[in-house]
Amino acid sequence: MKPPKPELQNTRVIRLAKRFVLLPFVFLLALCGWMHAAVRRLRSPARLRTEDQLRQSRIRRTLRGLPADHVP
Repeated sequence: MKPPKPELQNTRVIRLAKRFVLLPFVFLLALCGWMHAAVRRLRSPARLRTEDQLRQSRIRRTLRGLPADHVP
């Protein structure tokens, strides 16, 4: 078996170094996502439904070309 080209070996080392450097950031993102999901589970179903209806209403108004929030 032939030894790999030096360029290929360098790219492997650089890719591995990137993974080690990015590992703490990936861990923090996963932790933030877990915390967000935990907080969301604490909300009541009625509150979740109300927030979802408001979000959908804003999206529909934006798609129609109207301002996102309805001003009475």
